[in-house]
Amino acid sequence: MKANSLILFTFLVISNICFSQTDSIYIRTCGYVFDKETNGPLAFAEIRIIDSEGGASTVESDSNSYFEYNLKPYLSYTLLASKNKYLNAKDHLSTFYIQADSLIKIDFFLEKIKTPCCNRPEFQFEHNDYLHPQYLNCDSLERINTFIFYLIENPNLVITLNGYQSPDESKGIDSKRAKLIRKQLIASGIEKERVFVTKYKDNQHNIDFPKSCVTIRVIGTDFQK
Repeated sequence: MKANSLILFTFLVISNICFSQTDSIYIRTCGYVFDKETNGPLAFAEIRIIDSEGGASTVESDSNSYFEYNLKPYLSYTLLASKNKYLNAKDHLSTFYIQADSLIKIDFFLEKIKTPCCNRPEFQFEHNDYLHPQYLNCDSLERINTFIFYLIENPNLVITLNGYQSPDESKGIDSKRAKLIRKQLIASGIEKERVFVTKYKDNQHNIDFPKSCVTIRVIGTDFQK
C-alpha cells in the first residue's frame, strides 16, 4: 500500500513539474497579409483566431500588414484572415507537441473579389420547369455544395440571382426559377439579406440569353450582420 502511494505521489510531482514547465513556455504566431495577385501588403486586415476550447480573439494587421498573437499550449487553432473586397483565407495550427519557446509563422494571401462573379454554378432547368434544378453544367451536386460553403466562408458577400427562360417558355418562369434557388440557399444557412433576385421590366434579357437557367453574380462585398 505504501509502495503504491509512493508511486502515485512521484507521478503527481513529475506531472506537475512537466505541466508547470509547459505552461511557462512562450508560444507565438505571427505573419503578414498579402494581396494574392500583386503580392502587395494588405494593412488592417482582420485575423480571427478560434481555439479548440471555444475561445475566440481578433487581431488586425498593422500598417505594414504584420500581425502577431500569443498562443496557449495543448490547443489547436483555426485562423481566418479577412478584408473588405477580398475572399477570406484560412489556416490551422496546433500547440499540442510544443515543449519549448516557439514562433509559428503564417502568411495569408487574400484573393480580390472580382465582379461579376465568374466560374460559379449555373442552375439549369428542363423546359418550362422551375421546381427541379438539374445542375446540368456542373460536374456534380458537390459543386453546388462548394458554392454554398464559399458563401458561408465569405460572409461579407452579397449576390444576385438572374433567372432566364427560352422565348417559348411560360411567362414569368424565369423569376420563379431564381426565387427557388434563393429559397434553397437560405435553407442552407445563407442570410436572406445577402441573396437578391434580379427583376426585369421586360423579357429582353431572355432574348439575349435564351437558356433555361439561373446564374449567380456577386454585387457586394460589405455585408454586415
